[in-house]
Amino acid sequence: MSWQLLVRLPVHCHELEEDPLLDELEDLIGAGGIIVDHHVTDFFPERYFDIVFVLRTDNGHLHDRLKARDYNEKKLQNNLECEIFQTILDEAKNSYDENIVHELTSNQKIMMELLCDTKSYAWGKIGGQSEVFSLRRSVDPESVSDESQPYAELWMGTHPSGPSRIKSNSEPLKEFLESQPDLLGSSVTQFGKDLPYLFKVLSVNKALSIQAHPNKEHAERLFKERPNIYKDPNHKPEMAIALTPFQGLCGFRPLQEIQKNVQESPLKDILKEGVAEALLAATPSTYSEALKEAFKDLMTTPKETIANEFAKFKTTLESTNTSDLNSTQRLFLTLAEQYPEDVGCFVIYFVNLVELNPGEALFLGPNLIHAYLSGDCIECMACSDNVVRSGLTPKLIDTPTLIEMLDYSCKPVDDMKFQPEQETEWTTVYNPPVPDFAVVKIDIDSDSMIEIPKRSSASIFLVISGSGRYEFEEGPQSFQRGAVHFLGANQGLKIVKQSQEKIVIKMASSDALKRMEAQANAADQLISVLKKQIQEIKCVAQNVDFDSEIKTLKSENLSLKTEIDTWKGRLIAEETKKGVPQYPVPVSKSSPSVTETSSAEIEKTSEPPKAHQDQSQTEGKKSNKKDNKKKLKEGGKENQAQPSADAPIDVGRLDMRVGLIRSATKHPDADALYVEEVDVGEDKPRTVISGLVKFIPLEEMQNRKAILLCNLKPSKMRGIMSEAMVEILSPPESSKPGDPILVDGFTRNPDAQLNPKKKIFEACAPDLKVSGDKVATYKGVAWTVNGEKCHAQTLSNVQIK
Repeated sequence: MSWQLLVRLPVHCHELEEDPLLDELEDLIGAGGIIVDHHVTDFFPERYFDIVFVLRTDNGHLHDRLKARDYNEKKLQNNLECEIFQTILDEAKNSYDENIVHELTSNQKIMMELLCDTKSYAWGKIGGQSEVFSLRRSVDPESVSDESQPYAELWMGTHPSGPSRIKSNSEPLKEFLESQPDLLGSSVTQFGKDLPYLFKVLSVNKALSIQAHPNKEHAERLFKERPNIYKDPNHKPEMAIALTPFQGLCGFRPLQEIQKNVQESPLKDILKEGVAEALLAATPSTYSEALKEAFKDLMTTPKETIANEFAKFKTTLESTNTSDLNSTQRLFLTLAEQYPEDVGCFVIYFVNLVELNPGEALFLGPNLIHAYLSGDCIECMACSDNVVRSGLTPKLIDTPTLIEMLDYSCKPVDDMKFQPEQETEWTTVYNPPVPDFAVVKIDIDSDSMIEIPKRSSASIFLVISGSGRYEFEEGPQSFQRGAVHFLGANQGLKIVKQSQEKIVIKMASSDALKRMEAQANAADQLISVLKKQIQEIKCVAQNVDFDSEIKTLKSENLSLKTEIDTWKGRLIAEETKKGVPQYPVPVSKSSPSVTETSSAEIEKTSEPPKAHQDQSQTEGKKSNKKDNKKKLKEGGKENQAQPSADAPIDVGRLDMRVGLIRSATKHPDADALYVEEVDVGEDKPRTVISGLVKFIPLEEMQNRKAILLCNLKPSKMRGIMSEAMVEILSPPESSKPGDPILVDGFTRNPDAQLNPKKKIFEACAPDLKVSGDKVATYKGVAWTVNGEKCHAQTLSNVQIK
């Protein structure tokens, strides 16, 4: 804060109290009068000084009146036009000669150099090996005088565990911002009168803990339940940007990698037999619960078991030629030296090993398992210290919380890396999907003055390399490697390079407004594209003769129909010659009729010898009766009672059950079909033909739970009888083959076999849908098994077919 005292009339004072604000007036002030500290600022926040005349006066009467009125900040904010402003002036003028009334205003400093805190944790790099040490030594050698100590972190921000201070007067940055919240920017007010982020440099020599950070809701709950461990109610998304080659663990590996690791590492001996088998049998669509159980089993294995397996595996690897070890095995040996007999040494077989080159980044969202292993990086995060740990740490661990909170999604290592966006020729933005922070890399290799885009929030600048000066409204300010500066929101800034070395600056900012602007621009671009496409469609439509097109299509349809009838007649004639029985196809009233000519031809060519036809029909009826009796027996008691003729047609008439696909193979005569053997709780599996080849890989069909419609009439599909229809929906994990699907409000009374003529399934089908939250429903009511809902894994707001 720089102050300016404006004098309206000559001042005659006989005494000047110690006050640096009046130093510039010493030559003007002579004998007579007295000026002391102003009482008004006891009541007005400093940010009002730009809009209110604040008087310096020793008027105790005025001080008492202001105190009695209790003009708190909220009241002032709501009453900017109230009489208090004029009252202050009037009462001061009445108390003193007008000649000694002064007006005080302020000019905000928009850029200030900061003094920042360093942390000497045991995992940090020693002395000159540490980027933290090197950066601080460039600007403040006294703060890092001991080269034998580890220098792990440099903190830049207002976090109480390591607050930055203004270099010119040592005032804590947090206190300064509380008095000048406008410098934070309006886009940051949702976070209060404070920076919403913490900016760091990390120099990692020894692995940090296996950990994750809670989301906002979970953080609030942890803070409420255990405030002695979880110190604040905030989430802690964070980003790491490599300054040197950097290694870390991040996210669970792809399922096939984990399964391979289980078979080839001590995990096969550490995990309980059933747990390991379930993980090895899991598929990409069913692995989540199996992976969680396996991770839980590892993390809760007795220490004695871990120690034994650790010793055996370490001995095996140490006796192997180093060149024959893979990266995970080499990492195991490194961690074994740092954390002997620690369960975290085995976690690496579940989690991706990520290697970053300088400039590459990781974004660590909530519930994502991770650990930093080695290297130097920039880190930016929401202003929180909430960490849930388990493994590779001497600190407090909270294994049960970590197991329950983790995201068990399996992703390849390349998916873990966060891609920045080029903003200008000189700036690259790492803009994560959270409003708390963004990081900007400023890279200047030009002697020209470079203008940096304004930010809607306060920013912190850290100079990684080079030297130069910042140019802004108040004048130039020089910088060098290691310098840290604070810049107020919405301020213009230019940078001039003054060294042979190129300038690299990392800047932390909330930048919420810029993020919203980018999203709005993207939406505008999409709308523009859609408008263009609609216009093109209109232009095409105007040039099309739809009546002519319709006539052409009708003519083509008629030709196709005639051709089909001809080939159909020939086929029936050939089959009749060979003694193949022919049966008339029932046609519903709503079905379109065929022409008289084609009907007559079909009837004539398809009429078999009467005795043969009667015998075949008799045998067919006997066979159907046997099949129906068999189905009634297999379907259970519930299928023995048939619905009455006037029973309502609804989902209760459908025999839907949980099925387990024991095996699935390609149809021998149809590439688009699967042949599945499905357990639906009967004496033997049913054979089901489905057209799911294009949608689900064959390996994902094995040992998969699904929902089956079991009372459709069996029908041949390319030579193989299909005895049910499969719906690839997910019944509850606890369900068993044969468990019925229930829909609340609709009594389950399924037909033994649905009569095709009554079209019961067709009547129900339009109301069989997957809801927006992926729940299977009938008329908006969830399908349930033993009270638990059935879901679709990926689709929502679609019809079940």
